Amino acid sequence: MFTPEQLSEFETKGFLVLRGQFSAEELDSVEAELMVRLEELAAHLGVDFEGECSSLNDRMMALEQSHPGASLTFTHSNLIGPGLFNLWSSPKLLDAAQSVLGPDIDGHPFFAVRPKPPEIDLFVVPWHQDSSYLADGAQGTRQLTFWVPLMDAYTENGCLELARGAHLAGEKRHVVQEYEELGNKSWYVEIDPAVVSGFGTEICEVKRGDAIMFTHLTPHRSLPNISKTCRWSADMRYMQAGQFAGTNQPPIPLRRGEPSLSEMVEASKDQFRQAQEGKNRNLWRHSVERAVWKDRWH
Repeated sequence: MFTPEQLSEFETKGFLVLRGQFSAEELDSVEAELMVRLEELAAHLGVDFEGECSSLNDRMMALEQSHPGASLTFTHSNLIGPGLFNLWSSPKLLDAAQSVLGPDIDGHPFFAVRPKPPEIDLFVVPWHQDSSYLADGAQGTRQLTFWVPLMDAYTENGCLELARGAHLAGEKRHVVQEYEELGNKSWYVEIDPAVVSGFGTEICEVKRGDAIMFTHLTPHRSLPNISKTCRWSADMRYMQAGQFAGTNQPPIPLRRGEPSLSEMVEASKDQFRQAQEGKNRNLWRHSVERAVWKDRWH
C-alpha cells in the first residue's frame, strides 16, 4: 500500500517508481522460463547456441545476429509460464494496484515480455499512451501498467521516459506509423510530435527488482538502446473488474474484495494457467496483421 504522499505524487505525475519490489529469486524464475522459450525459438530458427550463451542477453544477441528480427518474433510469441504468472498475480503488485483501482482487480489481457536489442530502430518505441492500443471506449476504464526491468535499465540501454501530468488531459490524437528494418516490419501508434513538444518529461532509470507504475493515459516512450547488450523488460497490466478492457481477449480475475468470490478467482487463475500450458509452443508469430488500434487510428 502507498502513503498519502506517494498516492498524491502518482495522481499528479501519472507514474510512480517503486524500488525493490522483486527479489532476485522471483526474477530468476522468470528468466529461467524465458531461457527455455529462447531455446525453442533457436530450434525453430535452426540455431545452435554456443557454450558461452548462458544468459538472456547472450542468447538473444546470438539469435539477432543470425536472424535479424528474432526479438520481434519472440515478443509476439512469448507465453506466460508459472514464474511470469506468479509475478503478475503477486500480492505486492495487487496491493499496489488496489490502492489506485479499488478492491476488485482483473489482469488486463495485454501482457508482454520485451527484449530490446541494441542499435535497432525497430525497437525504439515512440511516444504513446497505452489506451491508444485499445478499442475506442476503453480509455474510460481505469488501468495500470507495471513496467518491470529484468536487468538494470538506464539511459544508454533504452529505459523509459514518461510525461509528467499529461495523463490529466485525457487521450491524445495518435497516428499509426509503419517501421521496416532489416526485412522486418512493425507498427506503432504515435502521439503527434507537436503535442509531445509541450510535455515535461522524466527519464526513469531503474534497477533489476524495481518497477514503474503508470496509468493507461500516461504518455511514455522507450529510449534508443545504444549499449552493447539486449535490455529485457516485462509489462503487466491491471484494470477495474467488470469494466471494458478494449481487447478481443477477456480479462482475468485476480482479486476480489468480497471473500465469497475467492474461489471464483482461484478457479479463473487455474483456468488461465492451464490455457497457457496447452498452447502450441511451436507457433511463432512474426507480425501483428490485425488489431483494433489499426482500424481506430486509420
